[in-house]
Amino acid sequence: MTVPDEPKPIEAWLPFLQMLAGKSVRSADEAAEGAGACVSCAKGCGACCRQLVAISLVEARALAQLVAETPQPGQSEIRRRFADALRRITDKRRA
Repeated sequence: MTVPDEPKPIEAWLPFLQMLAGKSVRSADEAAEGAGACVSCAKGCGACCRQLVAISLVEARALAQLVAETPQPGQSEIRRRFADALRRITDKRRA
């Protein structure tokens, strides 16, 4: 893993922090398997697509930047999907 060697904004640390989180998840997954348990989520399972997933402000900013840099028509599709999700969340809270 590499880390910035001089003061940087927190956004510069995001790749390192994501890598660290990934290693932690893999370690926990290996420990569960070693104990005979099975972790139900896996790459491609889609569970995160059907539930709210908390992210930090730094992650939200990075995601917003990624969307802003996405060429059309992909950017419009991503924004539409976020708007649809927000509408569904708002509707559920009102119900």
